[in-house]
Amino acid sequence: MTSLTADKQSLIIIGGGFAGSTLARRAERLLDRSIDVIVISWDNHMVFTPMLPEVAGRSVSVAN
Repeated sequence: MTSLTADKQSLIIIGGGFAGSTLARRAERLLDRSIDVIVISWDNHMVFTPMLPEVAGRSVSVAN
């Protein structure tokens, strides 16, 4: 983990649901590499637990 300094800009996203994670991915792709993208989230909303057995059994693809 890197520490934040006063001379480096950061984009801080509060919430790691579908909107927060999509924004983080797009921001990392579109923004300058010198800008840190930080997502703060209490819960992990990106794991859909009812489908984990299907993914493990390879009946559902994990690829987008």
